[in-house]
Amino acid sequence: MRCAPLFGLGLALLGAAPPVLAHAGLLRATPQPGSVVSALPPEVRLQFSEGIEGRFSGLDVVASNGARVPTGRAQLQGTAMVVPITRPLPPGVYRVNWL
Repeated sequence: MRCAPLFGLGLALLGAAPPVLAHAGLLRATPQPGSVVSALPPEVRLQFSEGIEGRFSGLDVVASNGARVPTGRAQLQGTAMVVPITRPLPPGVYRVNWL
């Protein structure tokens, strides 16, 4: 019966495990959400709480009229996703959607 207390302790430790989050969280974005910039940024950078899987993630930049803005290919740099802005954009409001 010597194993019984150890087995009970193992079950108690498993029950006390913290919940696990299955997705990375967005820590910050450049340009910042809601910001006004005076010049076209060369890229959009999203910094995450952990690494992301490139084949399952993407980023769209959309103009206020709903038109998708052409961008360069997304690059993963550690825990960041970087997407270059490849064409000049007219002044306006743009939304960045993380997919």
